[in-house]
Amino acid sequence: MEQNNTPDLIVSDLLFQVVADAIADGIVLTDDQFKIIYWNKGAATIYGYQAEEVLGKDISLLLPQEQHQRERISRQALRERAHSSIFHTAVINTSMRKDGSLFTAEVSAFIWQHQGRHFFGALIRDVTEKTEREKKIREAKIFLETIFATSPDGILVTDSNGYIIKANQAFLDLTGYTEGEIIGRHPETLYPSDFDPETVPAHIAKVFQDGFLRNYETRRRRKDGTIIDVELSISLLSDADGKFKGMVSCVRDITERKFMEQQREQLVRDLQEALAKVKTLRGLVPICASCKRVRTDQGYWQQIESFIHEHSEAELSHGICPECMEKLYPELKKTEG
Repeated sequence: MEQNNTPDLIVSDLLFQVVADAIADGIVLTDDQFKIIYWNKGAATIYGYQAEEVLGKDISLLLPQEQHQRERISRQALRERAHSSIFHTAVINTSMRKDGSLFTAEVSAFIWQHQGRHFFGALIRDVTEKTEREKKIREAKIFLETIFATSPDGILVTDSNGYIIKANQAFLDLTGYTEGEIIGRHPETLYPSDFDPETVPAHIAKVFQDGFLRNYETRRRRKDGTIIDVELSISLLSDADGKFKGMVSCVRDITERKFMEQQREQLVRDLQEALAKVKTLRGLVPICASCKRVRTDQGYWQQIESFIHEHSEAELSHGICPECMEKLYPELKKTEG
């Protein structure tokens, strides 16, 4: 037990001292001049000061310098409220350890009167880790809410019974429903065909099997009856104990993408059909050295013009070369000369 100069009226009871030193929270008592008159083991652990280092010192020792002015204002307020025989309040404050480090303290302050004097006390708990955890939770919540609100993809949350409990604006824009119209409904509302509530759809069964579903392409019906192509990514939603709470679905409109894919596939088919119609000549073609007729696969001799026309897309036109002109029509050659 820490040694101190506490008046008998405060620590004369042995039970109080035993309990005060047994609890982890710090207990600090001051007189009406805010001088420390009691300091338990919990306070020593939290602040790093032993009792003999703080007894008789001003309570401002436990606060950073920038809080001293505010603390003086608080003292006046406490004195004004000290007319009550017992007064209690709880605040979150920044406290300073012996080594100068700061921490977040949960302070439960109280006032009491005895023999015409006011005494002040505080139960102090280091809640730095708790505060940091709560801060991270708040930040994570804000982060997720921001993603939920600004995501270009529709986001849908269903409960453990499959009913919609939350939908973002992108989902409402995608389906044409208002929040009031879609909350509480089953996603079957959006299915383009009849839904059998007794049968679990294959893609939902896969979610239960694997815990998630990625990039599943299907179709959904908007409020106005329009059928759209969508891509679904679904994950199970569980609480901290792993208990199933529902599902989170991301819904992306891929109607335009599917249309472009269909257009591309049609273009490929058209090109394949066009290529199939193209006639080409390939392999060894037997041709007469004298009359230049071509022997067909059936053994017939065919004029070369007819053969080329049947086996290619080429169109032939007729003319006469200079050598043949001179040989066959020498008089015309002379005239030209």
